[in-house]
Amino acid sequence: MKKRTLVAVALAVIFTLALAAPVFAQDMTHSVDYDLDGTISLKKHVGHLCNTGAEMKQTIVGAGSMTKSTDAYMMAGYLTVDDDNDWIASATSTLAVITAIELCAPAKYVDEDGNVVFPYHGLEDTDEALTLQIWAAHVKADPGYSGNMHTDFAAAYGPMQEGGHINSDNDDEVDDDKFAFDDALGKVVVGKDYVGNYFNMDAWFRTSMGATQRFVSLSSPWSHAYLTEDITVVGSSEIKEALELMNLPEGQEATTDWWDLF
Repeated sequence: MKKRTLVAVALAVIFTLALAAPVFAQDMTHSVDYDLDGTISLKKHVGHLCNTGAEMKQTIVGAGSMTKSTDAYMMAGYLTVDDDNDWIASATSTLAVITAIELCAPAKYVDEDGNVVFPYHGLEDTDEALTLQIWAAHVKADPGYSGNMHTDFAAAYGPMQEGGHINSDNDDEVDDDKFAFDDALGKVVVGKDYVGNYFNMDAWFRTSMGATQRFVSLSSPWSHAYLTEDITVVGSSEIKEALELMNLPEGQEATTDWWDLF
């Protein structure tokens, strides 16, 4: 067999193997550690709302010394962030951290008469969301004092199947990565690769002296859960929080966290 023919056969085999290889989900991981001392100005944006299920925006401004670490993982419909900040403001300046998380998952809605409306069945222009689907915290340390903010969260928001309904009695099936209402079973069903619809987090933040603000505006049309809080503290403060907003579970074969290898 001539050399040119051998090359052609080899390329054909490689191309065939490439077609047979499994297709991996596209994703992104990002890990970064900071050790900062001086005047600090940082703006961070992780995720893109409905594309990754949620997004986190963060601003750090002031002067002092700070250690910071961020580990993030994102893919279509899913975002996890573990963000830790420890700092001491300089003797002549404050140093503040603001973190805000916005969810794609829709809020509970009411119509103009105050009746509850399920957003997945369609909304009118006059329907109103009862919450903003935001969790946020702002910690500012006064000159010479310390502050900490640690947020660790996972958010998911998978799409609904076009039309929103299937009928399993007629052998209809939900798409692997979507959810739908099964009219025959009278319940919601999710595909095997559905990423879920939830927001889970642990948070801890404090300052030895300064100002702390916390804003929560969350609700769910699935469970009718409703939670709002708007607090400002001037002085010393410490807040610890655990939150689970579970709307729809993951499918049985949904992509797991990047560190879950077992």
